[in-house]
Amino acid sequence: MRNLVILILVFIIFLIINSKTTSGFTNENIQVVVSVYNEDMDWVAEEPFSGLDIICYHKGDKEIPSCNAPNCKIEKIPNVGRCDHTYLYHIIEKYDNLAPVTLFIPGSWKDPRKHDRTLEVLNKVHKTGETYIPSDPAPSDLYGFQIDYWESTNDKNKEKNVTSNMLPSPQRPFGVWMQMNLPDRPINKVQYSGVFAVSREDIRKNSIDFYKNLIKYVDSDSNPEAGHYIERAWYAIFHPNG
Repeated sequence: MRNLVILILVFIIFLIINSKTTSGFTNENIQVVVSVYNEDMDWVAEEPFSGLDIICYHKGDKEIPSCNAPNCKIEKIPNVGRCDHTYLYHIIEKYDNLAPVTLFIPGSWKDPRKHDRTLEVLNKVHKTGETYIPSDPAPSDLYGFQIDYWESTNDKNKEKNVTSNMLPSPQRPFGVWMQMNLPDRPINKVQYSGVFAVSREDIRKNSIDFYKNLIKYVDSDSNPEAGHYIERAWYAIFHPNG
């Protein structure tokens, strides 16, 4: 009887340690890729991120003291292409050494319109270990989309970068760009906010040369129009069959 009680207690402790909640967990299968410019980054040492492997691709000049934690690494890269460039850069650099699942987020994920979505994606991928790209139905006028002016929606980033003029895409509007780069990919859904998670297998459905071609559109300017095209194409990029 005494041994049975001990076994039950051990089992309960095991369940508690391995419980999957956003209050704090570890998952060696998830790597978090953060695109950072001037945002506050204290959150990397806090739950639910404190137990996860984090790479901060840093495009600004602000120090990130909290990223000195063992779970967090910093890599300085040029301030071009915003988060879409960062994600493509990581995929290309780590193509042969990707984590089982990569969670891509901007440093501004705590902004109101991104906060809940980030926790939603983190919870989902922690439970399933699969690609999860929260998306919206493609608008009817999507292929006519183009944009000439845009500025950051994050106050911290606007303190350092007030540029609103965009570098026009070589192909525009969006439909022309899609025909040039993803001619056989249906656009049924679009992803906004730059928050999503992708499995290693789904990333590698495309060749590294495919990603190298895309990054050329966002590697020479801090505010490229093509970044907004890539943002709208993320779902099609990783779900080639729609």
